[in-house]
Amino acid sequence: MHSSRMVGWLLAGAVSMLWALPQAHSQQYRRLPVSVYRDKMAGGWLGQMAGVGWGGPTEFKWKGEIIPADKMPAWRPEMINQFRQDDLYVEMTFLRSLKRYGWDVSIRQAGIDFANSGYRLWHANRAGRDNLRRGIAPPDSGHPKFNKHADDIDYQIEADYS
Repeated sequence: MHSSRMVGWLLAGAVSMLWALPQAHSQQYRRLPVSVYRDKMAGGWLGQMAGVGWGGPTEFKWKGEIIPADKMPAWRPEMINQFRQDDLYVEMTFLRSLKRYGWDVSIRQAGIDFANSGYRLWHANRAGRDNLRRGIAPPDSGHPKFNKHADDIDYQIEADYS
């Protein structure tokens, strides 16, 4: 009795997979005009800037946990202007590299541009830039072997450009 039940489950699973196979192959990719993609990308960056401004006052206060809703700061539109936030100005360097050299900008060139930046940095970004200035090229400039802050969230912040 037990083996016939097992055969039934295997047969049902095989039929389900055979039914799903044509469905998976018929799925189409969605194509977007470049102008629409750029608009969506710009909107994402604006949203990120707003989020950085909104979350800035809570930085380092709740580590490894979700901020309680009653501790979340009230949103104010002026929070969008966060030009003194390292979570944003590091990305502006990479954005400038993209604008200057195009979509195929090399990791080497982006690293050179970052090494030549003059703004204040902390933790992983500072160690990475110091490494670049010492001649340790990307991706090694952010590797744990050379960067004691490699497990910080800096990479996640700038991951839009990797």
